[in-house]
Amino acid sequence: MRLIFFLIKKHLKVLLNNISCPEKLTCYPAEKQKSKLRIFFDNLAWLLRFHHANEYYYLWGFDRKNYEQYKQKYINGKICRKVINRKKRELCPNFESYDIIIHDKFIASQYIESLGFPVPKTIALINNNSILLPKSGKELPLDCLLTEKKRIFRDCICKPVADEKGHGVFHLKIKRGSLFLNNNRFEFRQLPNLFSSSKYIIQERVIQHKNMAALNPHCVNTIRLVTCIHKGDVVPFSAVVRIGRKGNITDNWDTGGIFVGVDIEKGCLKKDGFTMEINVGKRYEIHPETAIKFHGYKIPFCNQAINLAVKLHKYFYCTHSIGWDIAITPKGPVFIECNQGWSPYTHLLVEDNFMDKFREMFSGKQVASQSHHGTVAGNEIP
Repeated sequence: MRLIFFLIKKHLKVLLNNISCPEKLTCYPAEKQKSKLRIFFDNLAWLLRFHHANEYYYLWGFDRKNYEQYKQKYINGKICRKVINRKKRELCPNFESYDIIIHDKFIASQYIESLGFPVPKTIALINNNSILLPKSGKELPLDCLLTEKKRIFRDCICKPVADEKGHGVFHLKIKRGSLFLNNNRFEFRQLPNLFSSSKYIIQERVIQHKNMAALNPHCVNTIRLVTCIHKGDVVPFSAVVRIGRKGNITDNWDTGGIFVGVDIEKGCLKKDGFTMEINVGKRYEIHPETAIKFHGYKIPFCNQAINLAVKLHKYFYCTHSIGWDIAITPKGPVFIECNQGWSPYTHLLVEDNFMDKFREMFSGKQVASQSHHGTVAGNEIP
């Protein structure tokens, strides 16, 4: 019952926010906007049809008066995931048995490294109050973090092995005898408590290429590249660069990161970046903190990153589509993570022809797509 009230409150808040001040919320102030009455009925129809408020209404530009001229359409998230899983099942009926290879960050990292592809160096795995050192095979008690003189975790990134969207990730650094958690001083005696609630993979911190650091120096800004198995071969599907903000150590959407589309052919950023700030979408052409203009900004080693991801996907032969998180270092690409449950929403934001590409890569049974006003346009995917 509490959950029901929470969801009702949440969706009513989004609905009221969407219809309150459309002129302030629009992400496209230079374009003519629909009337407030039309915006109200848009949002009401959406709520009645899909049973949730549309928090991406302004991000997708549904408030634009001339929205019909754009190819971009909305895909219902649940339906999209069903289509993605259907393609996985067509490729491999027991695909769930293989998902652990991707879903568990420690297993995925060890597997990718064993194939000779670049990944951050794994320092340790923390499990059941023990520190497991994969290179030496040693096992140490968690309490040794307080007494170990060499300080195993001198400068590292700590990630729960199974969490997603950057949740639970933190940076540990020891400098001049002091411990810092996400650049804030932290007590050594509290260190074991950080790892008491989950299994963690501890990896060396990646030093990114200076051109990637120029976008935002506070975290590693990564390429999110989706590759698919199409007609028996692996091909790149869609790519964005995720850029951190406000001193956060992750670049994820859920932590305020900006997503900018990548021109795969040219290896550079597209014009617009998108983010969500307290349930309000924002569109940027220039990073609000570093003042870097996105359009045409070259991504170093971009083609190499794409080619490596295509080659690596061939070893994940039972997964139809994978979302790769790739860092760019001075020496080239490094695979940070891989995701079988990638989200189409961010790619939809940056690609007007997303639906056309989705139809081509995920062809098969019917997929419902929705027009700007939220009504169902039952498109049969050829």
